[in-house]
Amino acid sequence: MDAREIWIRLNAVSRLPVNKAIQIAKYLQSLTQLNQKLLIGCGLSEQQSHQFLRLHANAVTDTLKWLDKNKSSLLTITDSDYPSLLKQISSPPLLLFVAGNRQHLKSTQIALIGSRVATQYGSKWATYFAQELVKKELTITSGLAQGIDGIGHRSALKNNGITIAVLGSGLEQIYPSFHRTLATQIKESGLIISEHLPMTPPLARNFPQRNRIISGLSAALLIVEAGIKSGSLITANYALQQGKELFVLPGLLGNAHFEGNHQLIKQGANLASSPEDILEYLNSSLQWLTCDDEYQQKLITEEYTTLINNEKQEVKIEQVTSEQQQAMDVILPLLHFNKTLPIDIIAQASGLSTSALAPLLLELELIKKVAIVAGGYTRLE
Repeated sequence: MDAREIWIRLNAVSRLPVNKAIQIAKYLQSLTQLNQKLLIGCGLSEQQSHQFLRLHANAVTDTLKWLDKNKSSLLTITDSDYPSLLKQISSPPLLLFVAGNRQHLKSTQIALIGSRVATQYGSKWATYFAQELVKKELTITSGLAQGIDGIGHRSALKNNGITIAVLGSGLEQIYPSFHRTLATQIKESGLIISEHLPMTPPLARNFPQRNRIISGLSAALLIVEAGIKSGSLITANYALQQGKELFVLPGLLGNAHFEGNHQLIKQGANLASSPEDILEYLNSSLQWLTCDDEYQQKLITEEYTTLINNEKQEVKIEQVTSEQQQAMDVILPLLHFNKTLPIDIIAQASGLSTSALAPLLLELELIKKVAIVAGGYTRLE
C-alpha cells in the first residue's frame, strides 16, 4: 500500500497516539497486503482497524489525484518540514494538507484571531497589529473566518507579509465561500493548510479542533475581540494548555464584543496596548523557545546538573505516589531554574514528550506544587 494512503487511512483512526501511529505506519509500509487481522496484530483495536479499512477507496484515490494535480503537499508528522512547534502539542495532527509555500511553516508565527462579527474598533486594530507585525517579518496565522480572521489575513497581504490560513474544512471546500478569492491570494504568497481530506465539507465539529492547530503553530496568540462565548476563547484555552503566551487587546467597556477580552485579562493574559508588547516578548524569549542559545547551554552545565541532583533529594517527601515523585524529580528543578516555563520547553529540557508530561504536571497541580499561568507553568513554594 502506498505510504501516503497508509497515513491518510491512519488519520481516520480515532484515539491513536502519535508515537503508536508512527510505528504502525512504518510497519504497514513493509507489508505487501493488509487485512483486519494484520491491523489488529500491529496494535490497532478492532474498532480502529474498521476505521482504517472502511475509508472508501475512492476518497483515497481522489485525494492522491488532487495532490498530484494541484501540486500540493501532504506533510506527515515524520516529515522534516512538519512544524516543530505543532509537533510538540498534546494532540498534533498526523498529517497536513498544504497548498502554497510549505517553507513558511518554519517562520515565526503570531496567531491573530477574534470575532466573526467585527466592530469598527476591532477591525481598525486588527489591521494595524497585522500590518506592524508583518513589517517585523512575523507571519500572521488565523482561521480564514469572517471578521477579524479575514481582516488579519488581508492586512498581512496588503503589507507584503506572509499569512497562513488554517481551515476546518478540506482545501477544496473553502469556508466561508466568499473567502475563496482571499484563499487564492494567500496561497500565492503564503499557504493554506488543513488536516482534513480536500473534499471535506465545513462541519461544525471540525472548527474547535482546527483552533488547536492555529495556536500550536504560533509563538504567541493575539485576541483582538471576543465575546464571552466566542470561539476565540477555545483557541485561547488551547494556547494556555500548550504553554503559549496570550496577548489580548483592551476592549470598550460595556461592549459585549469585548467581554471575553476583559475576562482573559483578569485571568492573567497580557494586555496588548501596542505591537511592541508582542515584539518585546518575542525578543526576550523566542531564543530559548528554540533551545539553541544560552538557555540550552545553561541546561547542560555542571552547575545545573548539580542543582537537579540536589533538588531531587530535597523534594522527596512522605505520602506521595510514584507518579508524583517522578513529576517532582523531573519538573520541579526546571521550574526552580526558571520560574515560569511553557510545556514545550519543559519537554525539551526533560527529554519527555508533551503527552507524557501532561499527566505529570497534573499530578503536581493536584498536590499544589505547580500552577498553570499565562506563559506556562510556575512552581508554588
